[in-house]
Amino acid sequence: MKKIASLLIVLPLIASCTGQKKESKDTDTTPEFVKEAELAIDTITLPSLTPEGLGPVRVGMVLDSVPQGVVGLYDRIERDATPDAEVYNFMMGEETMFSVLDFGSSHVDVICLSSPRIAARGAGGELHLGDPMSSLVSKPGISTEYVSLDDSGLWYWRLDGLWYNVNEAECTPQTAQMLESRQTPPKSAQLPADIRIGYIGTGSPY
Repeated sequence: MKKIASLLIVLPLIASCTGQKKESKDTDTTPEFVKEAELAIDTITLPSLTPEGLGPVRVGMVLDSVPQGVVGLYDRIERDATPDAEVYNFMMGEETMFSVLDFGSSHVDVICLSSPRIAARGAGGELHLGDPMSSLVSKPGISTEYVSLDDSGLWYWRLDGLWYNVNEAECTPQTAQMLESRQTPPKSAQLPADIRIGYIGTGSPY
């Protein structure tokens, strides 16, 4: 299980938004324009992840040119270094919306989703983190690809140019072994019936 965790590299936690609406009281001094702005954010349609990128964040673009905030999508970027990559977490309040990986090129190498509120869009429709894996593997055009890092690797599912994998927290030892076995591509029938999508990304997993 430790091996599969390291191979996925970045499987951002699906955070829940902790913001709470204020109760309407006579002592509420929140300006009206602030309330209107908060309501407007809730009505903004979020962009979808495609093979090219997410909103203004595009695969291959120079990191210095990435906007520091996009209304309704993220309000700040937090940086985190790992042994394999520089990770940039795009935050909205306390929720991580998506992450960008830089493998030393100072460019956007990988974009992977962290919030189930953002959809991955392709010819087969929309998919979200937390959706059943069965809804992915049953789609026309789905394929598997083994991606190796040094002497280790992992099977991913590919659809419409995007990479998918299972929710690591729901991964049994048998499922982990299946995903790590280079010789045999995983079969949908071997997946636990209740396992869900835990990774959606574009670029390359490594």
